[in-house]
Amino acid sequence: MRETLEAVRDVDRALDELGSEIETEIRDLEEHVRKRVAELREGISRLIESERARMMREMEQEVNSHAERLRSESRTRIKALTEAFERRSGQIAEELVRAILG
Repeated sequence: MRETLEAVRDVDRALDELGSEIETEIRDLEEHVRKRVAELREGISRLIESERARMMREMEQEVNSHAERLRSESRTRIKALTEAFERRSGQIAEELVRAILG
């Protein structure tokens, strides 16, 4: 009976030690998971920031390209209007001279 009681105590102690080891392993694993999740979040944040910066550069290039196109079109229109104005001014001047000279 005494031997059985000792054996039960030995098994109980062994189970307690095993339980403690398991709890330690679980805590270590939880800490490892927390660190890994933090690393992944940091990596994701860097990727998001990098992608945001890339998209901003791309949008800036598109805006600059569009602005240059608009400037070019404006210069062309202004040149055409100026030429038309000069032609019409010349015509009006000729008509005035003819009207005055009779």
